[in-house]
Amino acid sequence: MTDPRIYAADNPAEERALLEPPAHARNRLLWFAVFAPPVAWTVDELASIALHHDYCAALLGRTFRPWGGVGVMLTVVGLAMLAVSLAAGVLGWRAHLSVGSDDGRGDTDLDRRRFMARAALLTCTLFSYGILLRLIAPFILPPSFCGS
Repeated sequence: MTDPRIYAADNPAEERALLEPPAHARNRLLWFAVFAPPVAWTVDELASIALHHDYCAALLGRTFRPWGGVGVMLTVVGLAMLAVSLAAGVLGWRAHLSVGSDDGRGDTDLDRRRFMARAALLTCTLFSYGILLRLIAPFILPPSFCGS
């Protein structure tokens, strides 16, 4: 499956319609690879915001019955969302490898798949970094950072 084959055909549109995408670059996999990291980061941030007040209160001993499980919950949610984001990055990487390099002619289905695979790698990198920063923050910041 190469772009030169499309451009060498008498009717490139018909040739393009006959091509099957690579197995690792199917539409659903690419859409998942592009949008899973931002969704994972959003879930991680919303869980963090919802539990942060209880986490700080438990660290400072200001709750009626301190519950130390909040930190564990934040870590488990963060690790799960990081795994989702990295799995999407692996899918994006496999798609990137399967579609090959760009020949510069553009405007084929493969070019769209190349763009989506590269976008998946970018979103995975950025949002995984954000999730990782949120994961290590409780270990770096002292309990007094929670405020008064």
